[in-house]
Amino acid sequence: MATIHALPLSFPNYAGFENLVKPTWDAVGLTVNRQKLTELVEHAAELARKIITDEMAKKMITLEIDSASRRNRHVFGIYATYFSDKKGGPVSRCLAVKEMVKSQTADHLKDTMQTEAMGRYKMLSGQLYAVIADNGPNMQASIRQLGSMLLRNPDRENADSANQSSSSTLMAAETRAVDAVLQTVTEARLEQMLDMEDSEPEEEAEDTEVDESWEEEASEESSPGEFEFKGTRCAAHTSQLAVWDVLKSHTKRIEAIKSLVKKTRLVKYKQAFMENNTFYAPICNATRWNAVYLMMKSLKDQRTNYRILEDSFNELCFSKHWRFIDSACEALGPVFYLSVELQHEHVPLSEFYALWIACQAELNKLKDNQMAVKLHVAMNTRLKTLTDTMQFKAAIYFDPRFNYLGANRLKPKEKEAVQRYLLKLYDRMNELEGVELEVVESTENCDFVEEYLDELFDGDEDPIPAPAPNNHILQRIKELEFQKRVFVQPLLCKEPRFDIMKYWTAKKVSNSEMFRLAKVVLSTGSTQNITALVGKTAYLNCRVRNLGNKTVSWVRHRDIHLLTVGRFTYTSDQRFQSVHNPQTDDWSLQIRYPQKRDTGVYECQISTTPPVGHSMHLSVVEPVTIIVGGPDIYINTGSTVNLTCVVRNSPEPPSTIIWTHNHQEINYDSPRGGVSVITEKGETTTSYLLIQRAKSTDSGKYVCSPSNANTYFINVHILNGEHPEAMQHGGQLRIGDPVHVFVFVIITLVLSNR
Repeated sequence: MATIHALPLSFPNYAGFENLVKPTWDAVGLTVNRQKLTELVEHAAELARKIITDEMAKKMITLEIDSASRRNRHVFGIYATYFSDKKGGPVSRCLAVKEMVKSQTADHLKDTMQTEAMGRYKMLSGQLYAVIADNGPNMQASIRQLGSMLLRNPDRENADSANQSSSSTLMAAETRAVDAVLQTVTEARLEQMLDMEDSEPEEEAEDTEVDESWEEEASEESSPGEFEFKGTRCAAHTSQLAVWDVLKSHTKRIEAIKSLVKKTRLVKYKQAFMENNTFYAPICNATRWNAVYLMMKSLKDQRTNYRILEDSFNELCFSKHWRFIDSACEALGPVFYLSVELQHEHVPLSEFYALWIACQAELNKLKDNQMAVKLHVAMNTRLKTLTDTMQFKAAIYFDPRFNYLGANRLKPKEKEAVQRYLLKLYDRMNELEGVELEVVESTENCDFVEEYLDELFDGDEDPIPAPAPNNHILQRIKELEFQKRVFVQPLLCKEPRFDIMKYWTAKKVSNSEMFRLAKVVLSTGSTQNITALVGKTAYLNCRVRNLGNKTVSWVRHRDIHLLTVGRFTYTSDQRFQSVHNPQTDDWSLQIRYPQKRDTGVYECQISTTPPVGHSMHLSVVEPVTIIVGGPDIYINTGSTVNLTCVVRNSPEPPSTIIWTHNHQEINYDSPRGGVSVITEKGETTTSYLLIQRAKSTDSGKYVCSPSNANTYFINVHILNGEHPEAMQHGGQLRIGDPVHVFVFVIITLVLSNR
């Protein structure tokens, strides 16, 4: 209740809670209070830390750090990402989420990383591969400080930090510090904080003390190929900054549109919105540019309805903004898609680069759109801050989309530096794993053989110095320049995207040394995906053969929470249940009434030593239904009405799709004739309603009702030749596939001859 459902540690002292459970606790002699809960939570945290510490041992680690401020409280988070051979891909573990009572100076952030991450989890200095952070000066400065410290090989300091941060003592001290700060917040200040609105994002919060000495001081230069600890900047955050570079000049216009959107919420307009079947556009906020895009797109998609509203209410004057809205939607669309792709759980550096370049290519096509032109320039400028690290260059060196025979994405000197860097990385990995490269020499006396060879070949020339043991590794690294080229795909590509980790996994036997390096420099997901509907029972299946006396458990990765052990449910959330038929080898995790928050990675574990597991990703989705061209279409009398209903995000096709006209189910065998429906089921299900020789009685509201998704309606207006300028073709079915065209031509001919 405290750790998952976010109740305060003092919840056992709530009067209502005490009335419910205290008699039971007293009866069994159990004491539960804030102090006891603190001890229990810390004990559970220690167990989780032990698991993560053992898992990270001898691994190259990438740290991801971030901070957030809300209602005058500041939190600093540290995550670790590393490759797990057991799971067949990278895993991400939360090491610490710490409330920062002191100012977030570079020195304090560095100390926190050293204590909370490296100290508590016994990380050696040689294990740290990279640190990813946003663009804040103090964040980047703290990484440089940490790198400078690690160059002094402070593994002893990390061990001291771990000893100093003994769990309950540290947690109790932190709790007291936080409580002391909270006691200084007056009721008036609390009310003010509750009403606060987010301000425009900056690269560093205004109230954060910037450590100028580190911001201005030149970082220690490292020779090419050395391990630099220059922060790898967050691509998603950088793309957001690039967009704000452009949108800042349009702040007044955006605020004017936002003000109109807010005004539409007034009660006086509610009836008009309902009558016109108009949806409220979302109100954007000042810290999320994608909310600006979604607001603009909603207005653009319902332009006809908003024009009707403007005719009735002159004060809702959107007409002077339509040109800007069109331009903004066109320019922001590719960047919005990029931001969605960058939010996936694992995006390797080379994949972000491919997506970023594809987005710039889309913007480059929009040469008549001034906002798109400025966005292209801003993204190109910001890209330089993302691509100047050796970690980035190493990632694209391994990617055949950017490193192939004749490629010039990296200059010759950069390639040489990357090769030295990778060679040093290989040595570090060997040191961590205790691997020694040895040259095996024969001790048997074979002089007579050598003498015979000398007679055959007139003796040997002067011997060439023997190569160093790892020279063959350098040769392997250089051979990466001769990879077969893979082309970068467009941003909105219909084909499956190139998976760089699958590419290298296929080479783990034929090129095992480079696969070892690829596991470090690349980061991508490799888990099974399962999709479930909101509210519909989901099953995650695990087939285990020869189980013997071992036990099958299910674990949720999000919080490392044990859900079931054998046939027993371990979690308090009774929606989870283990299902096993003794006649089969299947052990399934049943999730009743799944919600979107249940999306994530789940693992089926066998109680071997070490445990054997299989991970899978569950996506809980809500099917979406739309009718193309809505909410209104206009058709001339005698024409053919083609209505297209599309059902997306459905794990299985709907068993039925019912069409209604003015609340009456359509009868395809009615005397009216000329009405038919064709349904194509698949990952995306499409139902086509075809009405021949349209007449005035065909006007009205048409509703598409799939059996497993929401309904959607469209208003059809049959015109008698008047107002031809009002004709819209958005609702007319457009089928590019020749097979579909042929089918519809045949249907039209058959129906017209009835």
